[in-house]
Amino acid sequence: MGAKLIMVSMPSDDPDAVQDFYADVLEYDFAPSLSHEPSWHANASVDGIDLLIGQQHQGELPMAHFAVDDLSEAVARATALNGQVVWEGALEMAPEALDDYRKLHQRERGPGTVTNVAGRAAIVRDPQGGFVGLVELEEHTHEHFKVGRFAKQSTEKDLRTHREAIRIGKKLKQRIHP
Repeated sequence: MGAKLIMVSMPSDDPDAVQDFYADVLEYDFAPSLSHEPSWHANASVDGIDLLIGQQHQGELPMAHFAVDDLSEAVARATALNGQVVWEGALEMAPEALDDYRKLHQRERGPGTVTNVAGRAAIVRDPQGGFVGLVELEEHTHEHFKVGRFAKQSTEKDLRTHREAIRIGKKLKQRIHP
């Protein structure tokens, strides 16, 4: 199926204040992050997309983050296409939150291995200067983000409509840019 949108991040110099703003404007209930980073997250949709408000790093702008099956392969594809990795690392959970998170996972999602990381991630700058987050999620996060065996499949109607939109778009593009 390809990569799946799992998060939109809104970086801020003051995540607490920005969280209050988005909570009121969007009518979301934000939860503090389970990491040591000063950040907040909210479920933005039932299909596993979160809104993350976190500390801004080096002029970071709002960015989409996508779950990928294999981070190393996705990064290799990006760099082969002149993308530049600006950060790569583990998405670690605060040790103080891990026991409670494991209990929650056991109670709500059943047995399974819970690691001290949500996954591995990279931030990539595309050739035009835009940024994208790529994340290889640990299995214990799959249900939350609706990936892997929890992924929602497109309906046959969705696929037909998309194929028709591609056809119409190509036809329009040929008229505008012969």
